[in-house]
Amino acid sequence: MRSDFAHRPKRLSWARLSALGKSLIKVTSRSFGVGRMLFSWNQLTDYLRLTIPHEELADRLSLVGFNHESTRDVGGDLCVDLEITSNRPDCLNHLGIAREIGLLLDQPVCFPEPKEPKLNSQGESSIKIENQAPDLCGRFEAITIHGTTVGKSPTWLVRRLETLGVRSINNIVDITNYVMNESGQPIHAYDLDKLEGRTLIVRRAGKKESAEALNHQRYVLDESMLVISDRTNVVSLAGVMGCSNSEISTTTANVVIETARFDPMNIRRTSRALGLQSPSSYRFERPIDPSMLIWARNRCVELILQTGGGTIGTATSDSTSLLPTSARHVTLRVGQVARLLGIEVDRDEIKRILVSLGLELVGEDQNNFTFQAPSWRSDLDRGVDLIEEVGRIHNYDQIPEDRPVTLGAIQDDRRGRVEGNTRSMLTGLGFSEAITYSFVSKELVGEEFAPDPNVEPIRVDHATRKQSNLMRLSLIPSLLEASSYNEAHGNFGVRLFEIANVYQPIEGQDLPRETSRLALLSPGDYFAIKGILESLMTRLHASAPLRWESKRYKTLRPGHSAEIFLGSTTSGFAGEVAASVQARLKLRGVYSALEISMDDLESVATMTPQHEITPIFPGVQRDLSLVVAIRMTWAMIEATVRESVDSTFEAMTFEDSFRGGNLDKDQQSIHFSLRFRNPEKTMTSDEIDAKLATIIDHCRDRLGATVRT
Repeated sequence: MRSDFAHRPKRLSWARLSALGKSLIKVTSRSFGVGRMLFSWNQLTDYLRLTIPHEELADRLSLVGFNHESTRDVGGDLCVDLEITSNRPDCLNHLGIAREIGLLLDQPVCFPEPKEPKLNSQGESSIKIENQAPDLCGRFEAITIHGTTVGKSPTWLVRRLETLGVRSINNIVDITNYVMNESGQPIHAYDLDKLEGRTLIVRRAGKKESAEALNHQRYVLDESMLVISDRTNVVSLAGVMGCSNSEISTTTANVVIETARFDPMNIRRTSRALGLQSPSSYRFERPIDPSMLIWARNRCVELILQTGGGTIGTATSDSTSLLPTSARHVTLRVGQVARLLGIEVDRDEIKRILVSLGLELVGEDQNNFTFQAPSWRSDLDRGVDLIEEVGRIHNYDQIPEDRPVTLGAIQDDRRGRVEGNTRSMLTGLGFSEAITYSFVSKELVGEEFAPDPNVEPIRVDHATRKQSNLMRLSLIPSLLEASSYNEAHGNFGVRLFEIANVYQPIEGQDLPRETSRLALLSPGDYFAIKGILESLMTRLHASAPLRWESKRYKTLRPGHSAEIFLGSTTSGFAGEVAASVQARLKLRGVYSALEISMDDLESVATMTPQHEITPIFPGVQRDLSLVVAIRMTWAMIEATVRESVDSTFEAMTFEDSFRGGNLDKDQQSIHFSLRFRNPEKTMTSDEIDAKLATIIDHCRDRLGATVRT
């Protein structure tokens, strides 16, 4: 190993973030799992010989999955900016990327080998550790250094940090930063004399407990968050940032160096909830090489002794089940390589590539290789992962562009065909499909559009969801918000529909019931949107009758809203949006809304085309006016008529209604038309009269109706 490795460092820790300047990790596209990492060219040359121009190296790294953003000169060093995908946390450090470069250039890589510190068990007071949250902290190491000097960092260290855009603080903080960036293992340094009882306690925060971080902002914590405390106060937001009450200063003489493994999901939740991100939390949110924990500790101690002097005190450790218990063995089927990559790769070349990546061959037969994955490659779990590595290193450019690709037709399932027909018809009627967020705000009265207004929607408590934090029970609020936005930007008369999930809480269960719904929102009255659904039912050749029953909803106009039934199943609702809701959203004119279950639509849809013989005999239409009580609805009359007809009945259509005149004040006249047809002969007037008489008698018996003359 190279003896000049007594120096060369870098890393961003949770130490004094306010003074660290720019972060050397830039998250450019978090939703796609891509971050950016800055590397020092001179530091990379500490590990291997870089014999090619940096431009060529950047091109070659891009071909194996590390897109090159830029390279710029910083005081005689080169700062190389690379994209690191979320599945490669092993490359969020110089040693990891040096390992990849060594493989590309076929160069040996020399890593420093820090000496195991000689502990002084008879020396000054040791640091005590209590791990009260072993489920969230799998390992916690602490070592003390006594009598060190805190001051300016050596020139080489300052320049390394400057290359990465990090301002030097002091030798202790700078070394923790350097070592994290070198190894990928975050490190934190405490002033030992500021720790009450010289104790570090790993525990969950208390309810409403607060702490002032190194950025001098105070944060209110909750019981889900992991903290490090002494006997009295929180001294670190575990894995995220240290606290100002234990920071290293020029008066510090005794230091505690901490290295740990934390639960990634807990660190991610804490970081998001507090709105506080740091280079340490960025790494702790991802798998970290467990073998680097002690290496980084020893490397940090070695560099502190070289730059600040002092003596090593004692080391304390606590470990639990979060530590890996067994090696990961991954089997690769050799025949799958050609099938997935489209090219033949020699068996020996497959073995060479994977061994050079750090995998250990532990088994082999005619058809398979079995490898043990290295500790730093947490992303290698399956045979296809190994095949991807073979393709990446063998070079994707060797895969011919003219290789035949087998194509096969994929037929939509039943749900897909129902949704396709629905989209086709609605867009043909002038609707635009909306794609909206699954969250709504309290102001959008999301729960009041729900099938059951008494059900409380699921609330999401998160720093990024201060306003729209209700998981929607209905799609209508989202469409209302979209229409309001359109009108605010001068886009009037927009007709919208959406097919998406709503989330119904289930008592006693953590996860909600997700059901798919169709929602429509359109300028115009209630009857127009009813007609649209009736047209859709015709398009889907529905096997069950569509029925409407008047019902009041808080957010719909009284007397212009109804519950929708498909057969006997309650499937949705429709109506004109209440004036109060429209005023709140500053919507002009009249809007009507409809929402119905996609599951129910699918269940009644007839997707197999049905042949119908064109009638050769004429149909007969008759009008009928019935006087009924005002409380009687069209749906009740329609249902009663349909109960009394035979197979010659084709359709009935509402024509008009009338109140007043010679009618009593509690009466109304409903005028509608009836259509009959016999497919085997022309119907006579006597036959039609008999059928009308049957209908009238049935309506009189069931509804108390009389014929208006």
